[in-house]
Amino acid sequence: MTYRYQILLGRISRANGYNGSVSVRLENSFFNNIPEMESVFLEIDGKPVPFFISSEEYSGGDILKIKFKGYDTFEKVSEFTGCSIY
Repeated sequence: MTYRYQILLGRISRANGYNGSVSVRLENSFFNNIPEMESVFLEIDGKPVPFFISSEEYSGGDILKIKFKGYDTFEKVSEFTGCSIY
């Protein structure tokens, strides 16, 4: 699989609650136009790291809430704050 910096979805702005979900501040081109996704890449320490999505919630605007498979606590996802998501 080839990783490219061509499709920036947004940045993780914060962890939500205690269930391990995160808020993603979307790039303008994705407002009201969220692609169907099974997985994404987070840029961690300058390297792409794949994550599978277990759920997502979009209610309009510039915030998309995502929960990653295997990450079910605030502590596990809080370190992702500020990461770019592709």
